[in-house]
Amino acid sequence: MFRNRAMSNLIILGIIGMIMFYVGNSEFEPGKNSSQPKVEILTDIEPDRVQVLELQRVGQPRLKLNKLEGSWWLTQPVMVHADETPIQRLLEILELKSHSRYDVSEVNLESAGLWPARTVIRFDEIQISLGGTDPLHGYRYVLYDEKVHLVDDHFFHIVTAQYPRFVNRLVVPETVVLEMIETPVVTLTRQGETWAAMPEMKENKLKQVLTAWREAFSRHVVPYQERKESFPVILTASNPKVSVQVDVYYDDATLVMGRKDIGIEYHL
Repeated sequence: MFRNRAMSNLIILGIIGMIMFYVGNSEFEPGKNSSQPKVEILTDIEPDRVQVLELQRVGQPRLKLNKLEGSWWLTQPVMVHADETPIQRLLEILELKSHSRYDVSEVNLESAGLWPARTVIRFDEIQISLGGTDPLHGYRYVLYDEKVHLVDDHFFHIVTAQYPRFVNRLVVPETVVLEMIETPVVTLTRQGETWAAMPEMKENKLKQVLTAWREAFSRHVVPYQERKESFPVILTASNPKVSVQVDVYYDDATLVMGRKDIGIEYHL
């Protein structure tokens, strides 16, 4: 029995020795794998701090977005509440992984599509130029801070979109306080905390109409198209005091609400 125990102890000591030898030679640190290279992010800018976002594209009007009192607005080429979904996709560019990076002097900028750059994005005072794609991996060439980076190309369809893509898809944004809705057949007017209709309509029907306008959400927003069969609806808001005309058109497949004043239409 003693011999068996001694043999077991020797085996255990041998295993412990092997473990200690491995740990001592692997420079082991908890939570760290020394074989993995350090991941470099494109910029050190915090997306939540950005207040102004500007897109300059060859052949398209300049597109400018401003964060005003916590909400994003499209301010050029038109002034309208913005859809924050594509804006967040653009802000994600700031934190993209840089797969490879080179000093600007090492790269043929013309071949990379960076000189002249066809697309430039400004995040406040920071400028990022977008070029072509790497034929091997499909990464996008990006010029920032005198370095050319190769990054994942998940955002270019947003960068090249026309300005209606950045318009808030709610026909009446949540922050807008409606005071009056005028249609060819009925006018709805806010009276304090309640609404009245002229000519009169049942209360449940009135609520349905108000809810329909408040929750009208488009599947997509596209450039405005003149339609002879449409009829006008005038929406008046109190913050600020402004009235806009919405041209409403309906066929068997789609309800369209157009804003000729800003050149867009909502497809619901």
